[in-house]
Parts: sequence; structure tokens; C-alpha cells
Amino acid sequence: MPPTPSASKPDLASPGSSSISAKGAEKKVPRPLNHFIIYRKEWHPKIVAQNPGLHNNEISVIIGKQWQSESDEVKALYKQKAEEMKRQHELAHPDYQYQPRKPS
Repeated sequence: MPPTPSASKPDLASPGSSSISAKGAEKKVPRPLNHFIIYRKEWHPKIVAQNPGLHNNEISVIIGKQWQSESDEVKALYKQKAEEMKRQHELAHPDYQYQPRKPS
């Protein structure tokens, strides 16, 4: 008796074969942004608009130097924004706990 078509091929719809899709379904809650990242996110599109051909690493250097030259008042404003975002994050995700990845 010849084998049936389903017996010769593995069943791809079986529960054991969906490990990749199951891992993708687990959404990891991102960390709240710190004050520099908020600053960088705000300035990145402006720098790109002024310098369309720059690579990301060059843009990061420009924004980093710009951040270092900012006044304490400006840095304090971004620190306040970060604290507010952190409070909102804590309300939205009360069980969140930062779990750094182990180095490989």
C-alpha cells in the first residue's frame, strides 16, 4: 500500500512547529526614554533636513556635541520630560521591571 500524501510530509500546521510565531507574539515592553534620547529624537529630523546626505553615525556625533553644549536649563527641561514619560510608563505598565540582556 503506497503512503498517503499526509504521511510523507511533516504537518507544518502542528502546534509544535509554531515556535517562531509564538515568540513573535510576546511583546516586550520598551524601557522609558531617557532625557538624551528624547532630545535626540526631537533633533534628528531637523539635522537630517539641514544635511540630507549625512549618515546616522555622523548625525549622532552632531547631536551629541550639540547636547554637550546645551545649557543646564535646556537639559533640565528634557530631564523633566523624561521624568513625566517615566511616570506615564509606570502607570501604563505597573508590573514592568527592567531586565537587561545577559552578555553573550
